[in-house]
Amino acid sequence: MIKRFSWLLFAVSLLFFSSGAYANEDDTYVSEEVADEIVKDYIKKFKFDVSLEDKQDVVELYDTNDEHIGYYYELENEESYFFIVSANTDYSPVFAAGKGKIKLQELEDNEKYYFLGNTSILKSNDGSRLAKKINKGLQKKEKDIEFTIPKNREAKSIWESYTTEEASDVSTLRVDEDYLNVTRFTQWEDGVNNPASSCGPATIAAIAEYWRSKKGFDTIDGLDYFTRTEMINAVYKYHGGKSYGMSVSNVRSGLKSYINRGHTHTVSTDSFNSFSTYKYEIGRSRPLAVKFDQYFTFFEPDAEYAYDYHWTVGVGYLEDGTDKYLYIQDNGIGYTDGTWDWSKELYIDYTTNKPIITMVSLEVS
Repeated sequence: MIKRFSWLLFAVSLLFFSSGAYANEDDTYVSEEVADEIVKDYIKKFKFDVSLEDKQDVVELYDTNDEHIGYYYELENEESYFFIVSANTDYSPVFAAGKGKIKLQELEDNEKYYFLGNTSILKSNDGSRLAKKINKGLQKKEKDIEFTIPKNREAKSIWESYTTEEASDVSTLRVDEDYLNVTRFTQWEDGVNNPASSCGPATIAAIAEYWRSKKGFDTIDGLDYFTRTEMINAVYKYHGGKSYGMSVSNVRSGLKSYINRGHTHTVSTDSFNSFSTYKYEIGRSRPLAVKFDQYFTFFEPDAEYAYDYHWTVGVGYLEDGTDKYLYIQDNGIGYTDGTWDWSKELYIDYTTNKPIITMVSLEVS
């Protein structure tokens, strides 16, 4: 299930050089010129086949308090790419980035775009009224969402690389990364019976197919037996799909029961929230199920995350001296106007989303 009405991804970009004048006389504000430098560096980090010169559009983003919080970048060479970069040095420079374009939804005719997290950027007349509309539609929360963004305590050290004259280029930092080639499944694809609640089944399907096609367990029923939509529907119907989404225990038991349908394997799963353990699993060529869950996480700061309640597939990571990113498949996205988009692979800032993440590993023998 995609965050709030199945739309959202995170768009923002930050900072101004200390050697120049700060916009709005705010030393935490990030100008578009500095945001350009951020995008240039992170293009190198993420190894995107594009350059800043391929910039097609930059859209200023606002929060529901009508404060300028960032920028949405759209770049295009032979493929399209997007960046969602922060406009305040209290937050991570890049909250999300990946291939493809983000749909800018026009809820009301106005020139201001509001960022609501994940891939959700909405044009509206008034931020506070927009927040009220969204909260009115949320049935699972007892109190209104305030649409705040978690601060990153390590962000200042990242931004110093752009605000001090003697600082070294961030792109020269040693980057530790890994990536698994996992077939993408889209929960919103035509033919999926319960698209809004099929993020868990789509995640299980993608991981099971990887173990079949890439790890040599050809007794697992995969795309040699099902189409992608049939596989998602089978997981949903017989292996734990729920109208309200799948819990961590549902996904763990669903992985085991699906992989053992008609056969017997030794299957073990574990759940945790550890970037180092996540890296270890990816290094062992084992994709993970990654859950974002604000609704049932105690003591989280009720802030704005990539997703409120959603399962994704963890297929990689990137880490350097300052940043930690999960590389995930988002299982596609459904929009408020009834349209949908295919599953994307994108980088999600781990530090921002850590309070509501659970990771599920799988080993088959």
